Amino acid sequence: MTAREREILQLIAEGKKNSEIAEVMMHSIHTVRNHRARLMKKLGAHNATELIQAAEEIGLLYLAPPKGER
Repeated sequence: MTAREREILQLIAEGKKNSEIAEVMMHSIHTVRNHRARLMKKLGAHNATELIQAAEEIGLLYLAPPKGER
């Protein structure tokens, strides 16, 4: 996984939309969509929720528990 893909994965996990990610990274929305599609293919995910779960399971992300559940 590339550094750029990891960065996009983190932004997806933070709940950012493609348009917001494109703005933050100063890329076109098409570039972000392509990165997201490659991430989903690599991790076998069909949607953002599955993508985040798969990334967490293999140690690419660490998600803190919601406030009050610590």
